[in-house]
Amino acid sequence: MSIKQLTEYINNLCLLNALSHQDCFLIGFSQGAMIAYELGIYLKQEFAGCIMLSGRILSPQRLDNNLFIKTPMLIIHGAKDDLVKPQYFKEACQSTKSNGFIVQGHLIEGEGHTISSKTIHLVQNFLKKYV
Repeated sequence: MSIKQLTEYINNLCLLNALSHQDCFLIGFSQGAMIAYELGIYLKQEFAGCIMLSGRILSPQRLDNNLFIKTPMLIIHGAKDDLVKPQYFKEACQSTKSNGFIVQGHLIEGEGHTISSKTIHLVQNFLKKYV
């Protein structure tokens, strides 16, 4: 699915449900996490939050004057992830913090490339906080 199609899909859902982007969360796992972040950069909008699970930031860049930096970020990664290496968690946290995002980062010991009950609990807490 192209960025244009994702944008149209999100905009249509917002219109259908009388929501703004600030009412919505961008959430993704692995490659989906990368897409969620890149979509936020592309849309240049503030969202309720962006949740990256076992992903990475493909092209760290300065986001000056991009409203997406007002979006709270939750970045979760398994310390034993062998598909998307844990070093990318550190890079994502560093990149988002240097751009001025409010960032919550969790590197979970003993976990691989998965969505565990601990991850779900962290996501639930983040959603409750920013809903």
